[in-house]
Amino acid sequence: MKNNLLRNLLKLSNPVETDRFINISFGILILLLMLTVLLTGGIFMTNVMNKEEDKLSHIITEVLAKSISKVSFSGKYHARLLVEEIIKEQPSIKYLLVSNTQGIILAHSNPERNDKPINPSTKKIIEQLIQKPQIYTRHFIINDEPIREVSLAYRGGYKNEIIGVIQVGLSTKNRDKSLKMGIFYLTILIIILLLIGIIATHYISSFIIKPIKELANDMSTTLQAIPDLLFELDINGKYIQIMTNKEELLIDARKNLLNKTVTEALPKEAAKIVIKALQEADIKGDSYGHEIVLPIEQQSFWFELSVAKKKPFNVTQNNFTGSRFIVLSRDITQRKKYEKEINELAHIDTLTGLANRYSLEIQLEQALLCAKRNHKKMAVMFIDMDKFKDINDTLGHNLGDSFLKETAKRISRCVRKSDITGRLGGDEFIVVLTDIKSNFNASYLANKILKKLSLPYEIDGHHIFSSCSIGISYYPGDGNNSEKLMKSADMAMYHAKTEGRNNFQFFSSLMTVDNERRIKLEAELHLAIETNQFELYYQPQISTTTQEICGAEALIRWNHPEQGLISPVDFISIAEESGLILPIGKWVIQQAFKQKSLWEKQGISGVKMSLNISAHQLHSADLVIFIQELFEKYQLQGFNIEIEVTESVAMNNPQYAIKILNAIRALGIDLAIDDFGTGYSSLAYLKRLPIQTLKIDREFIRDIETDANDAAISSATIALAHALDLKVVAEGVETLQQQQFLKNENCDILQGYLYGKPMSNKDFIQFHHDFKHREWQD
Repeated sequence: MKNNLLRNLLKLSNPVETDRFINISFGILILLLMLTVLLTGGIFMTNVMNKEEDKLSHIITEVLAKSISKVSFSGKYHARLLVEEIIKEQPSIKYLLVSNTQGIILAHSNPERNDKPINPSTKKIIEQLIQKPQIYTRHFIINDEPIREVSLAYRGGYKNEIIGVIQVGLSTKNRDKSLKMGIFYLTILIIILLLIGIIATHYISSFIIKPIKELANDMSTTLQAIPDLLFELDINGKYIQIMTNKEELLIDARKNLLNKTVTEALPKEAAKIVIKALQEADIKGDSYGHEIVLPIEQQSFWFELSVAKKKPFNVTQNNFTGSRFIVLSRDITQRKKYEKEINELAHIDTLTGLANRYSLEIQLEQALLCAKRNHKKMAVMFIDMDKFKDINDTLGHNLGDSFLKETAKRISRCVRKSDITGRLGGDEFIVVLTDIKSNFNASYLANKILKKLSLPYEIDGHHIFSSCSIGISYYPGDGNNSEKLMKSADMAMYHAKTEGRNNFQFFSSLMTVDNERRIKLEAELHLAIETNQFELYYQPQISTTTQEICGAEALIRWNHPEQGLISPVDFISIAEESGLILPIGKWVIQQAFKQKSLWEKQGISGVKMSLNISAHQLHSADLVIFIQELFEKYQLQGFNIEIEVTESVAMNNPQYAIKILNAIRALGIDLAIDDFGTGYSSLAYLKRLPIQTLKIDREFIRDIETDANDAAISSATIALAHALDLKVVAEGVETLQQQQFLKNENCDILQGYLYGKPMSNKDFIQFHHDFKHREWQD
């Protein structure tokens, strides 16, 4: 009825029709109201009088029963005294008598009846009460006065047997008179109210028309604003009602859908999902999360279903019976698009469009299985651009990215369609040659790539000359799994570097130069740990909401006595391979906690300390205990610390990572995923990680001013993160245009050279002090 009324209101756009509709509706409402009051008023008064009468009868009967029982051993003398006493107290009692089971009156309100037999009708009542003890009531008239008689058996003696009957006669004359008068006056009053209501309807309705019209318009506007579809279905999926004005999202016209089932109206798979959701809601009461895809106007639209079971109906209405359900169908097409874009990041290198590390590993494993099964040969080529760091440092990262894009295109033009091409990261590329006949095939391709990559690059008016070093490993000679083949090709590439670059080398077991260098560096790392050659630098993080420093990322630097300040890029991989990353990682955590405690004492509050942990640390058995001890030692609060793990580290063993990160989170520490988009996140696992922050890698930030794809990916990532209730930190912000774009997209925190490079503790304190006076701020 409510939904029919709603639809009528929405359809009434003509003022004349609206007035007529409201007047008729109001008049009918008043009439129904008066009739209801008339009927219910009379019934109510009758019930009240009857209840009062019964209540009085029961009270008197109960009193008599209790009283008489007390004298059941004393005889009729005491019974007569009690009868006289009760008659005096209750003048409304017309007569009262107490008789025994032999039918002799022991006590009567009329003393002349004492010791006389009872009349035959009363004797029958006594016999019935002796056989089945209960309250017996009858009505009759004595001298034109209505009487209600109540009979009750009473017990006595040692055996507690029925020894007599009490009868009370009550006059209902006053009650009947009051009831009739009440109904009469009530009827007169209702008639008067009805007449007044009918007369006033016309005048009152004029004051209601405008609010009703406004309500109808408001309801129509509200429905138009709701982006969801609302349906009422039965257990068989039949459309009972369609409560939405978003007909453009319906698979068919509203009139065509009503009275049809989803099996008739929707594609087969979608209909199965809807029926499943209805059955689940029929059992549980509700159902959430089911998704369907529908073809609407030659496009695919995704919808998420939320089903709620209505209260059961006991009557048939509009030819529908049984369970009914309200189905909310939310359009999630845009969200699906974002998820697809993010999911592609797990397999495609966003900068070059080639396969990323994760996809490379999968494809290489598949190629190896095929080669083993068919007894074929294959080769892995590790390509590293020579002196790419110089290009980045002299010409900037944006031009460096353009250089890598062009490099990827040139490599792709050199290989066959059956070959695998990917980017590991930075300036490192991989080419997998499947099904080769001999070493000549790899040599030919390596020479071809060397020539192509040696040609000058023309980028943004710059003429860039570069070259590459290539390492080649073979299956099965240089390894029988992807890890060994990649490592062998990597070693061969380092050998090509030592041979003067711009050449290719085949892997040889005699290659030891790189190993010796790594051994030397590892020994120096041991000494660096013992002599405390490390130092933490801090890069500020700026809140887009408050325009204040809200955090600082702690970054390790190595103060080498001979080489000076060494970036972690040059020694972290050696530390991880040698196991030194654990003591170095502990030093970083302890130093960061200590420095945070000192900042609090120095008045630098509200700055969250962020620090990274490696895969080795995440798998360390005592990591959580170590962090807990530092908390107690430096008396820190969890919300002042944020621990970052890279996307690849979290996804390496997601189930274990979730367990450890949950333990860290239990200490109150915030968690962040670093370098998001460069690894291979599984969205299914990402939403299970107990993280609060997502850090977008700088690769997606560099070109957001000029590259529509980077801008779209950044926007999608921010939207997805906020949908998951995560904060977003953008890394690598270097220009005011990037800053403004990210602010417009509601990115929470910004970090990059625009605000400050990583700096020493002394410089950071000064930076924090002078922050409000920097010119780059809005």
